[in-house]
Amino acid sequence: MPTIPAPRQAHLPACRGVRRHPLGHVARLLGWGALAALLWLTLPPQYGGHVGTTVVSGHSMEPTYWTGDLVLTWRGASVEPGDVVVYRVPEGEPGEGLHVVHRVQAVDRDGRFTMLGDNNDEADLWTPTTDDVVGEVFAAVPQGGRWMTILLSPLALALLCGVLVTLAVVTDGRRDPTDPDDPDDPDGPDGPDDPEEPDVPTERKEPEDRGDVARPHAPRARPAVVGLLCVGLLAVGLGVASASTLGSLRSTELHASRTLTRPAAPVTAEADVDVVVTSSDSASYCARVTVSTGSTGPVRWRATLTPARISSNPAYRLDAAPSTVQGARTSSFSAASGTWAVTGDGSNDVVSAGSPVQWTYCAPWSTSAALVDAAVSVRVTSETGNGANLRYCAEVTVTTSAADWQRWRATVGSTTPGLTAAKYRLGSAPALTRAAQVSFTGGNRWTLTTRGDATQPVVRAGSPAVWSYCS
Repeated sequence: MPTIPAPRQAHLPACRGVRRHPLGHVARLLGWGALAALLWLTLPPQYGGHVGTTVVSGHSMEPTYWTGDLVLTWRGASVEPGDVVVYRVPEGEPGEGLHVVHRVQAVDRDGRFTMLGDNNDEADLWTPTTDDVVGEVFAAVPQGGRWMTILLSPLALALLCGVLVTLAVVTDGRRDPTDPDDPDDPDGPDGPDDPEEPDVPTERKEPEDRGDVARPHAPRARPAVVGLLCVGLLAVGLGVASASTLGSLRSTELHASRTLTRPAAPVTAEADVDVVVTSSDSASYCARVTVSTGSTGPVRWRATLTPARISSNPAYRLDAAPSTVQGARTSSFSAASGTWAVTGDGSNDVVSAGSPVQWTYCAPWSTSAALVDAAVSVRVTSETGNGANLRYCAEVTVTTSAADWQRWRATVGSTTPGLTAAKYRLGSAPALTRAAQVSFTGGNRWTLTTRGDATQPVVRAGSPAVWSYCS
């Protein structure tokens, strides 16, 4: 009787149950948390994120940024003068809602920023607040905006998402080549028999009891993941696209737009000034100037400082325009009258009632002020030789009882206590240290009159001057 071969048994692979370490779950949770944090940080500001992107358009920030550059901003950073920020034109003003990339020049007491483009001569007409700041620029990609605009355009993103979804669907239907149940596998249970292999009856073996279980195929999630990726790309693309249409606008270009009405520029007017001396020494003084106006509207201020406006003391008179000035710039100066005309330096040009501006300057004491006689005391510090060969040095201290600084003049001679001895008589003018000679008379009744040099031209009560001479 012919032998009937036993049916060929399918070799089902047995998979040992995998026991995952608890730290693996923690690592996966941390990984997903890090991914979520990264997505939150890179989310555009209009969707609640912190990192913003803006494509520069215009010339107002050249040469710092050029048209087509991509600037990255961080929302929530502390803004200080000198920082470059992207701000939104405040509500109710011309150009409301537009974004501008400019540098912060100053912050007034109300928290409003004075903005100026690096390539602009005049400050922006808008004075945004912290709420209007989209973010501070922390990085820039030269010409990155041009490529970003192209790559993240709706058409490019649609094509990219279409390719990704197509690949995901096609690859999702492919079987694992190591799967023994794959009907396309020639060595599988349903594939053709090997002609070289005889049909031999086989006995069915029960799998060993080792806890082996058949593992089901993991569900395919690639199409869903790709779909979420496409949604994220579209969100980022829309964020960049909206920013690129706003861009960095130059004030003159925006004002020239037919759809906007430029407000009237502030008029230039003479402002009131109040000068307060903040510090002084024997060589110079520094003062703070407060500029104010009674005008109800904004005024581009101009101030004139005369000697009388600075101080009634002639020592404070300006002999030249000060070189150390902060917050203002010289418009003109008259040496004959000591009159100094100044304007704002670009960061504080405009003043209005209730909103004064301040600036400072430092200047040396006037050399044209009248000299005032001061008291002296003399101390001989050294003597060498005898008789006609006697050489000595003396130190002179100049004092006054005046409360304010005065240009001093001091006289020593044969009647000055400490110099009455005949051996201290001067036959010729001696060499002076830290003083300048005014006059000299030799002989038995000699006199020497001096004044302070540039290092100590003035004295006041409690602040004496000291000079010396050697015969």
